[in-house]
Amino acid sequence: MTVDFETARPTPGHDQSAAKSLSAAPHGEYVGQDSAKAWLMASIAFVLMFTTFGTLYSFGAFLKPMMEDFGGSHGAVSGLFSTIMCLGLLLGSFTGRLSDRLGARPVLVAASLALGASMILTAFVNRLWLTYLTFGVGMGFAVACSYVPSLVLVGVWFKRRREAALGFAVAGIGCGTLVLAPLAAALNERFGWRETFVIVGLVGGAVMLGCAAVSHSPPAAIGRPRMSIARAIREPAFGLLYVGGLLFQIAQFISFTYLAAFARLHGVDPVAAATLVGLIGASSVVGRFGLAALSGRFGAVRVYQTTVLIFALSFGIWLMARSYALMATFAIVMGASYGGFVAMSPAVAAQIFGIEGLGGLLGALYTSGAVGVVIGPPVAGFLIDHTGSYELTITFAMGMGLAAFATLLPLSHARASVQFEPERKVL
Repeated sequence: MTVDFETARPTPGHDQSAAKSLSAAPHGEYVGQDSAKAWLMASIAFVLMFTTFGTLYSFGAFLKPMMEDFGGSHGAVSGLFSTIMCLGLLLGSFTGRLSDRLGARPVLVAASLALGASMILTAFVNRLWLTYLTFGVGMGFAVACSYVPSLVLVGVWFKRRREAALGFAVAGIGCGTLVLAPLAAALNERFGWRETFVIVGLVGGAVMLGCAAVSHSPPAAIGRPRMSIARAIREPAFGLLYVGGLLFQIAQFISFTYLAAFARLHGVDPVAAATLVGLIGASSVVGRFGLAALSGRFGAVRVYQTTVLIFALSFGIWLMARSYALMATFAIVMGASYGGFVAMSPAVAAQIFGIEGLGGLLGALYTSGAVGVVIGPPVAGFLIDHTGSYELTITFAMGMGLAAFATLLPLSHARASVQFEPERKVL
């Protein structure tokens, strides 16, 4: 796989330290890549994702008490989560481009302030519709300012070990879910949901603010030549990544939404049914570390395609599952492949398109997740309601996974020829 780029040269008035660093390393490389400082940045990204997504995925612990407090239905309150996910993914293109222009630090500061403010303000709201502004919009903005900029921060600091570093960083999502979800539930039992929101907002916001203060991009990464996103989205490789990601996430959100309900239908008690979703999170950590590490031996694109194929075939286990053991097996296999997909997606994008302007590119690609969460669960719910069973829904999810694999197969021969826009001075 080859990538053609035009040579980028600093324009007059451009920051001289950036120009010096650009001249000190080959194009697309920065001084300090793959160094101890680079791994510090990866660790910061891990903590940021641990905090952001651990807080977000703890929402289930607050669903019932918020319903009782506001007198809202399951749909009305759970809609907060969908709002956060859609906004977080849709705004990622904007926050990614900000990271490309200004560096990750100012955007990560905004993420920390948004997370803290959204949690604390929501604790004092007495109307459900207001929570869509304080929690839905506020937390959605925090996710957007944290996720893609954290990936960009890691991407620009690594070259040889980029896949492993990204796998380590996104493992923070699974680890945060494992730790913060039960912790939030325990705090909720002792103090109530409003007090817990204040505690999480203060502590989580402070932790993220500290990470943002320590984070910084290589000098040449700030104000560097930017990928033309308009040009990139016309590249065949972009279309393959976008459509493949969309099909994958339609199936992914179906499993997250309906696996526990499927288990309950087959006589599994509520706690054990909910544990299946926890197994997805736990096994995804293994996938993020393990499958990403294999890319050094087999290549990022090939590992990426393999994870999608394993993901699609795992739905065959769910289709046959009538025992809890098989349901758990599906959760583990699907979770590991899903984790590998999350870790490999930015690595493959960086390999094909390069790291200049990576934030804007990833943000544009990740809007597919917002579309997936809108399509997957409603279509699955329609099929379940009209057939009275889950078989057609699971088959549909498997079909989406196999279609994603077929869509991504041509990536093995992808060749991008992305042009750079002229550098612009960062004010």
